[in-house]
Formats: sequence, structure tokens, C-alpha cells
Amino acid sequence: MNKKLQATGLLVLMLAGMLLTAGKEGFFIKLLHNGFLAAMIGGLADWFAVTALFRKPLGISWRTAILPRNRGRIMDELINFISKDLLNSNNIMKDVIRYDMGQMLVNYLTKKGGTERLYTTITSLGRELIKKMDITAIVTDVQNVAKKNDEKLYKEAIVNILAGIINSKQLDIFMKAVGIFINTMLADKKMQSMLEQLIHDVKNEYKSGSTLREMAIAMLDLSDESIMQDVLGKLNAFITKWDNKDDENRKKLQIWLRDTWLVDLQQEDKYNEMFAAIGRAINKNSDFVQISNDYWGKLLADKQMQQELFNKINNIIDGQLKNFINDKNIQKVFDGWLKDKLATLVEKSAPYLLNMIKNKLNSYSTEEFTALIEDHISSDLQMIRINGSLVGGMAGIALYVLTYMAERFCN
Repeated sequence: MNKKLQATGLLVLMLAGMLLTAGKEGFFIKLLHNGFLAAMIGGLADWFAVTALFRKPLGISWRTAILPRNRGRIMDELINFISKDLLNSNNIMKDVIRYDMGQMLVNYLTKKGGTERLYTTITSLGRELIKKMDITAIVTDVQNVAKKNDEKLYKEAIVNILAGIINSKQLDIFMKAVGIFINTMLADKKMQSMLEQLIHDVKNEYKSGSTLREMAIAMLDLSDESIMQDVLGKLNAFITKWDNKDDENRKKLQIWLRDTWLVDLQQEDKYNEMFAAIGRAINKNSDFVQISNDYWGKLLADKQMQQELFNKINNIIDGQLKNFINDKNIQKVFDGWLKDKLATLVEKSAPYLLNMIKNKLNSYSTEEFTALIEDHISSDLQMIRINGSLVGGMAGIALYVLTYMAERFCN
């Protein structure tokens, strides 16, 4: 039984008790009668007060229907609260920070079939890349460098080739492959289940002990599934934009690859021998372009050959995954990096989200707005009615006892 039925039932019980004991003689009967009467009065007064918040009790319009009359001001205060509290990255991240994102990824990879899905996706993407990669253009540039036969130039030249790839259509293929990979992982039901559980835990922790937070979340229809679908939708939209060469995020990635990753690659001495070995191997073959094209042609036609290549790639990835799974320090770095990105995303998204929230709140009619608030604070308000009846009844009994004793003392 809900609190409203309990409060109403108690009020009816007090009314019945008052009527049944009315006009009866005897100390205990009159004691009960006064208790029932005071309880009924207290319950009715609190019923009127609670009802007056949402509508006009008994048709009385003076100082009643408080929420509908003040809808605009309440909306402004609610939006102000949401902007300062609900969308505050510090408030959100203090709940997220408790979760070890590195360990969650380990759990997905080892217990949720994530590793197998990763290998399957890489194989699928690899076949797509083999079909679309312009291998002739790449190897021609590489051979032109190798013909100079200067090991000191290999590293610089290969880095320059990579820089050219970053600014060419080869990057389009790579970006598309990464986008397909991410979308495939996000579409995985087990991955979604983990995300939804994380969202559920964080949301419950966030709204715990705050009726206003709980009400705001309900008004915005922030169910676990709706939040997850919204997050997935935004990630998919973000990734889809990578196909547009004018997209700001794509440009930022290109700048990072060119000005950070390639610079680090060029400055790290540990790669010198690797680049030199690549140059020497290329230089041994007089017609590297033809050899590469022949190999690529066989690779395109031979599924078994492709699978052997992917198996080698998967073995390399498997080694990296095992390092990640067994190394707490790597997991800690990943955890910190991901949380930092999440905090930045929340902070940057706040203005857009606030505008979306304003539109959502303004879409509620006065009746819907009132009903939603009543639904979320109804239990607390009905307890006022219940307590009013109980306190009123005890007060009525106490006053009757005092009056009875005073009459006997005076006589």
C-alpha cells in the first residue's frame, strides 16, 4: 500500500472512531473520542496543506495551487540547480572516480569475451583495408628513400612518408577502419551491459540522499538505458564526423599525429635501428614496388594468406593485451587518462546539455510538471499527513487528561 492510501486510510479510521465514540459516557470512551477528534482535525489540516501545494483543495483558490502558480520561478531555480550541481563535472566525477576503468576493461577482455570480439573485428577491418589500401603509392615513396642508401636518412624519410600518409586519403581509410572498429565494440551487448551497470551505479550514488537530484533526473527521463543510448549516440555521431575532412576533431587528431606522435617517433633513439633495418631490407630488392604489388595481389586473392597475416597481427596484439592485463601500472595510466577525458567531455558538453535540458523542462505542461513533482515527493508529503493525525491524536488525548485532572482538582 502506498503512503497516500495509508494517510487517507488513517484519516478515515480516525473519522470512524470519532463517530463511534461520540455521545458515549466514561473516561476511556471520552479519552478515545477526543483523541480521534484531534487526530482527524490534524489529518484534515495537513491534507489541506499538502493538497494546496499542487491544486485547489475544496475549490479554495486563496494561497493554494502553489506549484502551478509559481511554475516559472521553480523552473528557473531547477535549471540553476542543474547547471551548478547536476552538470558539475566535479560532482559527477567524484562518483566516477571510485571505479577502476582499467580493471573494468580487463574484466571485459578476460570474462566478457572482449578479446575474441577484438580479434574478429580486426580481421574484418583488415580485409577491408587490404581492398582499399593504395599500396603502390606508399611503397613507391618508401623505395625512393631507400635508393639513397643512407641509413641516417631512413628514419627521417620514413617519418616524412608517415606525415604524408596522415595528410592523404590513406588516413581516410584508417579513420574509417577505426570508426568501424569502435562502433562494432559499442554495439556489443556485453559492452553495453557493462556501461549500463556503471551508469546505474554512478547515477544511484549521485542522487542518493537528494530529493532534488532525484526529481531532476526523473524530469529529464534519465533512465539507465536512455543515458547509455544517448552516450552511444553521441559517440557514434562523433566518430561519423571523422569522414568529413573539415571536422574539427579530425583536424585535431591529424595535428596530434603530425606534431606530437611523429615528433616523438623521430626523437626516440630506440627506433633508429628499426628504421635502418627497414631501409636495408628495402634496398636489397631492386624492384621493391613490383614485389610489393605482387604480394598485395596474392594477399587480395588468397583468404588463407590473409588469415595467416591476421593471426600474426593478433599474436602481437595478444602480447600487448597480456601486458595490459598483468600490469597494474599500465591499467592505472589508462584509468587516469580515461577519467581525464571523461571530465573534459562533461565540462565541454555542459552548455549544450543545459540548453537541451531547458528545452526538455519547458516542454512540460503545468499539469505534467505538477504531477511529476507530486509523484517524486508524494511519499514524504503523505508522511506529514500521517504524522499530523498521530500527533493530533496524542495531543487530543493529552489535553483531555489534563482537562479531566484539572476539573477533579478544582472540585
